[in-house]
Amino acid sequence: LIEATKDPNRKIIWQAASALSWIGSAEAINALISLLSHPSIQVQAAVAKALGRASLPAVSPLVDALKYSDDIVKVHAAHSLGQINSPLAVTTLIEALKHGSKYVRFESAWALGQIKSPLSAHPLASLLTENDISVQSQAVQALKSIGVPAISSVAQMLKNPSSHTRSVAARTLGQIGMEEVVPLLAQVLKEDDYAYVRCDAASALGEIGTHDAVFYLSQFLKDCDLSVRKAVEKALIHINSPEVQEILHKHRH
Repeated sequence: LIEATKDPNRKIIWQAASALSWIGSAEAINALISLLSHPSIQVQAAVAKALGRASLPAVSPLVDALKYSDDIVKVHAAHSLGQINSPLAVTTLIEALKHGSKYVRFESAWALGQIKSPLSAHPLASLLTENDISVQSQAVQALKSIGVPAISSVAQMLKNPSSHTRSVAARTLGQIGMEEVVPLLAQVLKEDDYAYVRCDAASALGEIGTHDAVFYLSQFLKDCDLSVRKAVEKALIHINSPEVQEILHKHRH
C-alpha cells in the first residue's frame, strides 16, 4: 500500500491513502503524513481527510496544513482535527475562524465544538455576527457543546448593536440551557427595543423551563406587544408543568 502511494495515478493514491488510514499503524500514518506535501492539491485534500482516523501523531502535520495549504486542504484538515479531538489544535482552529472561506470557518467551528475548549468560547461567540447562516449555526452548536464556559461570551453578545445578533445570542443561551442564563434572558425579555428579540428571549426561557423561567415569563402574559404575549404563552405551554397549567388557567379565566 505504501508503494501504491507513489503511483502517478491519483485515483490509486486516494484508494491507498484510505486503506492506510484504516490500518492506522505508525508506518501507515507516517506514509500518509508525507503525502501532505504531494504536488497534487486533490491528493493533499484526500490525505487530510483520511488522517481524521489517525491520532496525536497527525495533529501537528494537520495544523500545518490548516495554516499553509490550499483552501480545500484546509477544510479537510480542520474536520480531521475535530475528529482527532486534540486540544493542541485549538489555537490554530481559532485563527481559522477568521479565514476568508466560509467552508474553512464552518469546519473550524465544527472542530472546536468537538474539542469543547473554553478558550474557543469567545472567538466562537464572535461568529454570532456572521453573515453566512451555516457558519453562524455551526458556531451556535459549538457553543452549545462547550456549555457553561461559553455563557459569559455569549451573554456579551446580548449587548451587541445589531438586533439580529442579540436575537441569535438569546436563542443560543436557550440552547445552552443552563439555569444560570435565566436572569440574562429575563432582562432581554423586559428591556430589548425589538419585539422579535424579546420573543426569542421568551422562547429561550421556555426551552430552559425552570421555576425561575416560569416566574419571569408569567410577568409578560399581559405585555403591550401582541407578538410578545403570544411568544410568552407558547413558551409556557412548551414547559407545561402543573405550575404553568395553573398560571395559564388563571390568565385565561
